Amino acid sequence: MVFKQFREVLRNPKLLIPVIAILFIPILYSGIYLWAFWDPYANTEKLPVAVVNEDQGAKLDNKKLHIGDDLVKELKDNDDFKWEFVSAKQAEEGIKDNKYYARIVMPEDFSKRAKTAMDPHPDKLRLEYETNSGYNYLGSQIGKKGIEKLNEKLSHKISRKYTEILFDKFGEMKKGIKKASDGAGKLADGSSKLTKGSNDLQKGSGKLAEKTKEFGDGIGQLNNGSSKLSDGLKQSEAGAGKLYDGVKSKTSDVNKLAQGSTQLNDGIGQLTSGLGKLDGKGSDIVDAQGKLAKGASQLNEGAQKAEQGAKKLADNGTPLAKGANTLNDGAQKLSKSTKLYAAGVLATSKGAEAVDTNLAAVLEALKKNPDMSKEVLIAKLTAIEAGSKKVSEGSKVLAEKGSSLVEGADQIAGGSSKLASGLEKYTGGADQLHSGLEGLVKGSGQLADGQEKLAKGTSLFMSKIGEVKEGSEKLQAGSSQLANGNEKLAKGWGTVVSGVGSLQDAQSKLYKGSIDLSGGLAKAQEGSIKLNDGVDQLDDGQKKLGKGIDSLNDGNEKLYNKLHKASNKAEKTKQTDDEVKMIADPVKTLNKSATDDLSYGVGIAPYFLSLGLYVGALMLTIVFPLVEPAGRVRNAFSWFFSKFAFMAVTGVIQALIADAIILNGLGLEVQSTGYFILFSIITSLTYMAIIQFLTTTMGNPGRFIAILILIFQLTSSAGTFPLEMIPNGLQSIHYFVPMSYSIAGFRAVITSGIYSDMWNNAIVLMYFMIPMLLLSIVFFVLKTKKLKQNEESAELE
Repeated sequence: MVFKQFREVLRNPKLLIPVIAILFIPILYSGIYLWAFWDPYANTEKLPVAVVNEDQGAKLDNKKLHIGDDLVKELKDNDDFKWEFVSAKQAEEGIKDNKYYARIVMPEDFSKRAKTAMDPHPDKLRLEYETNSGYNYLGSQIGKKGIEKLNEKLSHKISRKYTEILFDKFGEMKKGIKKASDGAGKLADGSSKLTKGSNDLQKGSGKLAEKTKEFGDGIGQLNNGSSKLSDGLKQSEAGAGKLYDGVKSKTSDVNKLAQGSTQLNDGIGQLTSGLGKLDGKGSDIVDAQGKLAKGASQLNEGAQKAEQGAKKLADNGTPLAKGANTLNDGAQKLSKSTKLYAAGVLATSKGAEAVDTNLAAVLEALKKNPDMSKEVLIAKLTAIEAGSKKVSEGSKVLAEKGSSLVEGADQIAGGSSKLASGLEKYTGGADQLHSGLEGLVKGSGQLADGQEKLAKGTSLFMSKIGEVKEGSEKLQAGSSQLANGNEKLAKGWGTVVSGVGSLQDAQSKLYKGSIDLSGGLAKAQEGSIKLNDGVDQLDDGQKKLGKGIDSLNDGNEKLYNKLHKASNKAEKTKQTDDEVKMIADPVKTLNKSATDDLSYGVGIAPYFLSLGLYVGALMLTIVFPLVEPAGRVRNAFSWFFSKFAFMAVTGVIQALIADAIILNGLGLEVQSTGYFILFSIITSLTYMAIIQFLTTTMGNPGRFIAILILIFQLTSSAGTFPLEMIPNGLQSIHYFVPMSYSIAGFRAVITSGIYSDMWNNAIVLMYFMIPMLLLSIVFFVLKTKKLKQNEESAELE
């Protein structure tokens, strides 16, 4: 039946011509499509793209920058697209009129944005573009890819420009590194000196701490001495008050004494005169006795008064002398205390000057320190220095005033000593005066009493009158001296009272001054304690500072070594064009893909070849009788085989024609021509077996099912886009349609050369083909049985 089937087709022109036409269906379907889109990207120079340059340019490092103009010049020598340089209005109208597939716009600030690359917040260049997707999507996408590639080239160009500028800056930086290296060397030397100065400063701060402690101790001793001085001055002030009160109270007694002495002197003068007259005129003795009695009476009264005054003077002279002695002792103590005070003040002044000197040295050393974090310490030390200067100046003033105090105390001591000595003499004279006046009173009494005896002893008296006259003259001389002394005493007593008053005022002021001095010294002692604490803190800080300076010195040495090495390396670095290219475009893509140079047609050939063979098999079922036998049916297998053999030969011829034209006409290069032809035949036979079963068993409904299978295969076989890019629902269908495996097998033969993949996919196609053939045989077996039953029924009739 096989030969009969072939003979029937060959003898029937109505059947032969359609079959011959169907033999070219696969190549018509796949070949023409592949030829049309074999390498569409090779013709992009015919794709019109509008270019609008509105760049106004800019200046970068005093150099003109016109990136827009440079890009236009470059595009004029570029044939990737059909570049048309137009205005913004022309480009916009061209997009609307579908004249351009895309447009590129370089705005006014295109170059200006490029110069901001060195700014903290740079602005990226904006290369504006618009694709005309509504006119032709694929064309716009090709234009978009081209613009992206253009953007990449532009980025490399700008990067190179900035790399050149960066190298120029690097040249300046090398000089800066050299200067920094030299400066680091000087800094290292300075830090060494700073270390030495810090050591000296640390020693000075230690001495300062010792001297400050001594200064505090001296202030404490001076404060104690000041307290004792205040106590002594308080006692001295009290003694001076008592002395002043006592001296002032005796003023009236001294005046009375002077008056009594004058009266005594006058009486004695009268006595002497009387004695003279008596001596000259004895006859007048009786008369004179009366006058003598009267004078004696007056003498007795005056002597009594003088005796009373002298007694009071003697009584009061004793406490006055004691007060003067007390004043003398207090003045001597004052003199000793003030000498100690002056010495302490002088020591304070020297200690303060030492503090001032050491603090000035500290400040001078710290000011040489370039570390600005020590400013607070410098400010505190400046304040301490100012305070120490004030202490020094105050101490000098105290020392100066203390010298005056010593001199005044010495004068007080000397004056009080003389006063005590004079008062002792005065007290002694007053005692003698009292004793003499007592005798005078007794004598005047006896004189009055003896007036009765005078007459009796007149003759005797007259004989002794010369001696009495001589004694009276001596008594008058002594009385004159006593009167003169008492007169001087009366006159000088006011000065004594005034001096003692001045002494009391001076003692009060001195006492108040000592209290102020004691308070100031107490504050000075508190200040010295704080100063001592501050100096201790300064000493601790100086130790920490010394450690920090040591670390700084080590860091400076390391910095110098690093910068020196960096400077040497930088000097060895030379700018070359290759280095500029390397930095601007550091990555070079090395494509080691064996199939990278494939065209678009090669990529889609497996898909369209599989599609052409499937459509060719489907078209054959339209003109070829799939069930009607070519002769008498002997058995089911011969009937099936006659039909499948013709379809198989037709499929093989279709595959051979398609392969021949694709290989030789389009120039498709495959890894193995034999395997390519073999796999094409296997694919064609698989499709014939599937379509034979569907159309033979179901007729037109089966043909419709075959078309539905074709549709699902077109979407799920991953012939164009990768499987991962299609919807998940279609991905699950991918593994159940034969075209998925035919495409994968063709790719293995055409591009990858992995023949194991080809054989694996061929085996899967066999899994589709063999079951379809067996089912077709089952159909023909059943059909044969039914046909024989019909024949037997016809014979019986």
